Amino acid sequence: MHNLARPGLAGPRAADALDFLLQPCPRDEFLARYFERAPLHVKRGDASYFSDVYDVSEVESSMVVGGFEIDKFVMVKTRAPEVSGEALTIERRAPRARHTSKAPRFVLDPRCVLTHFDDGYTLVIKDATTFSARLQKFVNRLQQRLGFYVQTNVYFTPPKAQGFEAHHDTHDTLVMQIEGTKVWKIYEPVVALPVETQPYSKEEHAAHLRLNREVTLGPGDTLYIPHGFPHEAASAEARSLHVTLAFCPIRAIDLLEAMIDIAAVTDVELRRSLPPGWHESKEFAEQFAAMARERLHLALRPGYVQHAGEMVLREMFAVTRTETGGTFDEWERFMNMGPLATVTMRDDTPYLLRSAGDNKELLLAGKSIAFPPSYGAVFERLEHERLTMREIDDALPGGVGRAFVKMLLLEGLVAVD
Repeated sequence: MHNLARPGLAGPRAADALDFLLQPCPRDEFLARYFERAPLHVKRGDASYFSDVYDVSEVESSMVVGGFEIDKFVMVKTRAPEVSGEALTIERRAPRARHTSKAPRFVLDPRCVLTHFDDGYTLVIKDATTFSARLQKFVNRLQQRLGFYVQTNVYFTPPKAQGFEAHHDTHDTLVMQIEGTKVWKIYEPVVALPVETQPYSKEEHAAHLRLNREVTLGPGDTLYIPHGFPHEAASAEARSLHVTLAFCPIRAIDLLEAMIDIAAVTDVELRRSLPPGWHESKEFAEQFAAMARERLHLALRPGYVQHAGEMVLREMFAVTRTETGGTFDEWERFMNMGPLATVTMRDDTPYLLRSAGDNKELLLAGKSIAFPPSYGAVFERLEHERLTMREIDDALPGGVGRAFVKMLLLEGLVAVD
């Protein structure tokens, strides 16, 4: 257990998001002792620690903003059937529907949610960043630091209630306790580092559970649970709100699969079909194993690692959401900026800058942008220092500095001052 004083998270160059979640446990200690190895409880005694990230008002606004995305809302209680999003809705008719013939739509009804909440059900908001700009900003900042995707769910639990029974996840979970307290029981793994095809089975695993620890999580605390550690949590005397960050890192198998895909582009033997009747051949297994030993060492060339890493990062960017993050105000400042105004990189937009032949390519959520090497040199400088608009103009030919900064600003990559 660690205790801490609070670092700030304000501003475009905010404190490192992972450090913010772990402080005062050093990152190196976390990676060496806890990551995929053991649970970690960071006790802070600071109820406002996560106030800049999420609070109960976000739960209420999410029900309005996400009213038509009812699949994102469910209510759960131990030993009771799950309440689906459809059961939490009300029919909303269009104005003058008799004359326009517009069909009614179903929308989430907060009154239904509150009724089930009063009956001991926990409200679960799936993929909660969909409805919260500041939570999305924080998650993007975390993804940029970690290099893998982070999925968020919100759990709002009434007093003396429990949402899920004991289970394990196939992803690491990091909990931000926002309000109230929750008692977590964490058990020893019954499956070491399970993947998606190794879910928790109550019938198979429950009898083998052995308690690892019991943790009382207070507001402002962090709890890290590696995947494979079964757990369950119940609220205390007051309502409880927490956000779970599901870490979906790039696994060794993900990188290996990408490396084999790359090797198959140049090695025709890896592209051949299995022969007809292979499934009935007694010699097939030995023959295929011999071929794999011969050909796969080519797929494991060190030179393929970088390209494979870029492939899996592209997949991360494909599921990463952009967010406004104050870009309208940034645009306003940009329109009025002079030559001595400064430009700096934001830290809440995941990206990758790579070489693409003689040019540079910037990989972002849902797109890629190519530009000449001179632009790449300025971009790399911005990654490490503030530059004035004049310095950027002087570094780029043809007076294109302002257009380059505008492009980066519109992509949410820079802030201007």
